[in-house]
Amino acid sequence: MDKRLVTCAKLCTGDFVCDVGTDHGYLPCFMIKENMCKKALACDVAPMPLKSAEEHINREGLSDRIGTVLSDGLDNVPPEGITDVVMAGMGGELIADIIEKAPWLKDAEKHLILQPMTSAPELRTYLSEHGFAVKQEQAVQDGD
Repeated sequence: MDKRLVTCAKLCTGDFVCDVGTDHGYLPCFMIKENMCKKALACDVAPMPLKSAEEHINREGLSDRIGTVLSDGLDNVPPEGITDVVMAGMGGELIADIIEKAPWLKDAEKHLILQPMTSAPELRTYLSEHGFAVKQEQAVQDGD
């Protein structure tokens, strides 16, 4: 797993992690195997990446602790019990759009780990204007 995702994993603080845009499901599998959370939800908007994640989760023998959800952002994700929401590897404007459509993220019990690949200043502005606070930042160099 790359340094970027390991850093996201290390920033999670709770027992139930939701990985939005999971692709292959590497992050939730890593977190469960490393005892960084007790259960996880792997979500993706596209059926093929979600199928890839399901296959990876099954190969790792973790399907009893990692669920999958086909969802545009968090639209189909039940918020109950989720402690951490990771949105990594997408643009900052898309992350802001996903947050905007999920008002339950403002719950003080929800911890957001956001890793924008582009438009970080726009995401920062959105967060500030909508009552979110950046509590911690971690720079990571991965590749070039």
